Amino acid sequence: MKISKKLSKISESETLKVTELAGELRRSGVDVISFSAGEPDFPTPTPIVETAKKALDDGLTKYAPTQGIPELREAIASSIYERTGVKYDPSEIIVTCGAKSAIFLALSAILEDGDEVIIPSPYWVSYPEQVKLVGGVPVIVKTSESDRFKVRAADIRDAITKKTRALILNSPSNPSGAVYKRDELAEIAEICSENDIAVIADEIYDRLVYDGSFSSFVSSHPKGRDIAIYINGFSKAYSMTGWRVGYAASNRDVIRAMTRYQGQFLTCIPPFIQKAAVDALRLHPEEILSMVEEFRRRRDIATRLIDNIPGVSCIKPEGAFYILINVERLIGRSFGSFKINSAGDLALFLLKEAGIAVVGGGAFGAEGYIRLSFATSEENIVKGLNRMKEAVERLI
Repeated sequence: MKISKKLSKISESETLKVTELAGELRRSGVDVISFSAGEPDFPTPTPIVETAKKALDDGLTKYAPTQGIPELREAIASSIYERTGVKYDPSEIIVTCGAKSAIFLALSAILEDGDEVIIPSPYWVSYPEQVKLVGGVPVIVKTSESDRFKVRAADIRDAITKKTRALILNSPSNPSGAVYKRDELAEIAEICSENDIAVIADEIYDRLVYDGSFSSFVSSHPKGRDIAIYINGFSKAYSMTGWRVGYAASNRDVIRAMTRYQGQFLTCIPPFIQKAAVDALRLHPEEILSMVEEFRRRRDIATRLIDNIPGVSCIKPEGAFYILINVERLIGRSFGSFKINSAGDLALFLLKEAGIAVVGGGAFGAEGYIRLSFATSEENIVKGLNRMKEAVERLI
């Protein structure tokens, strides 16, 4: 059967592929420590689970409104206001199948074939692929380690053409952990506002900030709300990755377009999950803060251990739960007949020789780096990074 040419241009998710490969090796008896998964290793808080159980017992198993149940959209509007100081009406919010789906719907709602979308690199692996899926053209703007992997407003200005329709901005960032300051966001907002460019502000990691405070794009500039499609969800801060519930907020026209699209391919998010999401937003802050503090502690342990590995270096991330490790000095080395020609080769070497799963930076537009997730136990972090040190020391 013939496969669509459109799909032939789309790459498989490297993060999911590595996670699956690590799982296969583990099932075959290999002791693999995975640093590849982008999900908290904490259980979903008990009150959220109990609410979902009760909702099932109460018969909330039928179709829900495509845009999301009113109670959840009202709770989301309150949460956004509490976090950013920006008001959205519940009619300006859509509940989606995770933040990933929200981004896809947003792109589908605003892009015509051939429209360009600026994506700073390093980027989350799905951004350019989703742009291509909806007929857009990803325009990659490289950032530098010296700028802490944050795109400069001037570089965005230089990338703008007559076809530029949108910018995807992720703060805190996957994979770098970079967190934009308010003045940096304001500069970017000014340029995008002047050029009628929509900003898809992916702030899914907004509660996972370790140094300083978090600033939202939508509150950074008087026009921030007007030009933004605000993206967030429940996967990271509430450890609800498998529940698949996220949301977007924007003007009514955009949200109506996203709702029409969702109605044709998904229908709705299950109502018992939406009911649980309402309670997640009512969770006592200590539930989240304790997880954030644990991630901060793990980050500090991981970066100290990385500093002791010869030939690599890293910047301490300010948010999210990833570390981009600079491995450029290891490119060109070898182990036996195995030659390290790329960061992807190094990731494969570490999986086979050290039993640790990391993701090569090429998947994120960051060749010369590997991404490590510290969303795993302290024991795994210590054991895994010690294995990495021993393996790297064998490279010549």
